[in-house]
Amino acid sequence: MSVQAQNNYLRLMRFSLAFLILGSLTSLFSGSSEVFAIVSACILSLVVFISLILARKRYDITWYLTRAIAESVKTITWRYVMKAKPFNQSDPIARTNFLKDLNKILSQNRSGCCTVDDNEQITQKMIEIRNGTYQERLSIYLEKRVKDQSSWYIKKARYNATKTDQWFYAIIGMQFLAVLSALVRISEPQWNSIPTSVLTTMAASSLSWMQTKRYQELSSSYGLTANEIGIIKSDVPSVVNEVTLCKFVGDAENAFSREHTQWQARRDYN
Repeated sequence: MSVQAQNNYLRLMRFSLAFLILGSLTSLFSGSSEVFAIVSACILSLVVFISLILARKRYDITWYLTRAIAESVKTITWRYVMKAKPFNQSDPIARTNFLKDLNKILSQNRSGCCTVDDNEQITQKMIEIRNGTYQERLSIYLEKRVKDQSSWYIKKARYNATKTDQWFYAIIGMQFLAVLSALVRISEPQWNSIPTSVLTTMAASSLSWMQTKRYQELSSSYGLTANEIGIIKSDVPSVVNEVTLCKFVGDAENAFSREHTQWQARRDYN
């Protein structure tokens, strides 16, 4: 559901920004042709229509909400199978508390998920991992959780940093061309088709897209989390028993959970 909502939101945003640019382009010729004026009006009407859809459907809220749910569920699941707080009790009590917390997460976000089935949520594999020795659980946690998260955050931090630079220079280029076209218009006022307005619309639309994708924000937050994971990994030698494993997993999940806290904050902000 998160991916679907994200795709719907970003697709509509692309259409909206593309139509804005196209409408600005056709408006250049609307003064000399009634057809272009009509086309421009129709295109800009589509922009208004898309904006109404975005306001009505709130795909961005669904995206942030379901992402936050998914990350919260992952966190408590790993805490449960690793016997980390708050599930470092006997199995019957831990099982009850896990399902209670799971239901709490989902019940607080009913619009983004369904109800919980006891028999489906705690699998045999989860039980097997939980019943393993602390060394076995540590090995699984490092391979399937820490290593996986570290690779993901490093990759995403680099990707978003690259995109930030690319879009920044593209916007600067558009603004520079807009200034040049404005100067040309001053020196050659008889030229009616100077695309200054188109270039400024393109620059503004590109900036809006950057803000929609949150490239700079995500680059910073993902990079910070990747660094925290690196620090956590260096603490592996200190894990020598159940108590230290519990603390290690707790520290790691606290670092991971900051990300879904940010997704929740985006939902609340909107």
